Amino acid sequence: MDAALHNPIVCEIAETGPVPFDVFMEKALFSREHGYYQNNRPPGTRGDFFTAADIGPGLSQLLANQIMKLFRPERGIRIIELGPGSGKVLAGILDIILKNDPNLFENLEVLSIEKGRSMLESQKKVLHKFESRISWLELCDMKNSTKPSFIFGNEFIDALPVKRFVRKGGKLMEIFVAARDDGRLEMVECEADENKNMTIGQAFSYLPDNCMFESRPGLKDVMGELSRVTGQGVLMLIDYGDEAELLYGPNRLNGTVRAYEKHRLADPLENPGSRDITASVDFTALKNEAVLAGWHPVACLSLTKAAMVLGAVEMAAGLALKSDRDSIRAKMSLMSLVFPRGLGAYFKVFIADKGMQSGFPTQSKL
Repeated sequence: MDAALHNPIVCEIAETGPVPFDVFMEKALFSREHGYYQNNRPPGTRGDFFTAADIGPGLSQLLANQIMKLFRPERGIRIIELGPGSGKVLAGILDIILKNDPNLFENLEVLSIEKGRSMLESQKKVLHKFESRISWLELCDMKNSTKPSFIFGNEFIDALPVKRFVRKGGKLMEIFVAARDDGRLEMVECEADENKNMTIGQAFSYLPDNCMFESRPGLKDVMGELSRVTGQGVLMLIDYGDEAELLYGPNRLNGTVRAYEKHRLADPLENPGSRDITASVDFTALKNEAVLAGWHPVACLSLTKAAMVLGAVEMAAGLALKSDRDSIRAKMSLMSLVFPRGLGAYFKVFIADKGMQSGFPTQSKL
């Protein structure tokens, strides 16, 4: 058992009692010394999970092309990436803009919203040639700007800690993390505060007893902060999940929380800090919070469909006759996004705008 984070959590529980699951998840992922995202754990084949960013430069190409279509050099642009991971997607975007629209590049600023210290160090290595243009911040430190913003995040929302609930005998119960006599962690059910959790209780009142479901308390703050600092802008969030009615029900009694270590499912409570803990994104809740924060939802569709609408097939065709290594990688990456059984089929894209048109085709509107 890795005691670095386990023992402090057990001691806290011994002093104050069981903690809500979202508090445990926050500690396991973001604890300053031993949280999962404070350790340098690469995604892809050498890490614990794959992301849409791991399939190569295709995602950078799609996003860069959309940015160059939407924003004029004379007004400039602020690019904000939420949770940049390895930094490769952002590096690809900046490379493409520098090469194809140098005037726009000269009038852009970049914000990288990162909470994990070791991830930040890795990103700075990947983005070293653009470092003078990039500010690394936490979400709450962002300031407003007269420039329009293009905000994107790849698997940012799924890392926000979740509360877990279940109904028993008609009563709303919240899942807490407790410590057994032998020091091992376990989940226990405690009666939830109905007034404090009225909104979530009403939203899932249709579910029968014994069906777990989740909420992300931090989602409201994220959408609010992004809206606060954006006068005009486009928001694009890529993540895995679905609409609420497809996520929760008798076919998924335990909800969507899971943990991964070295590409294998693992116990979320065992060895906290050593594995990624995640939960599928409730895109119904995401849309609702975006609207309340002042965003205008435009589309919510699979990454495969979004890539096709944004021109991935046409871009790949344009690279077909080029034989240099970068062109071949870009072509294969673009095609992997639209391949029916590729990674793009497992992700959804939520697009919203504020004070400007997103440029996304209207047939994909919500």
